[in-house]
Amino acid sequence: MKKNVGYVDRMARWMFGLAFLSLPIIMNLPQVASYTVASVISVLVGVSLIWSGTKGHCFVYGFFGFSTCET
Repeated sequence: MKKNVGYVDRMARWMFGLAFLSLPIIMNLPQVASYTVASVISVLVGVSLIWSGTKGHCFVYGFFGFSTCET
């Protein structure tokens, strides 16, 4: 996989990924089905953002031929 995510984009993905991961912990809502689904989605989005920030490759960027890398 060719890197297509630049440094600033990678740091932003890490910050937003951590925010999405901490969202279910911060939100103090009753344990109902809709909250559980929202928590799972939030964690999945957070993990995918951290993963793409770590690897430096975004599949959506690759699909559209977009790159924020300097090289």
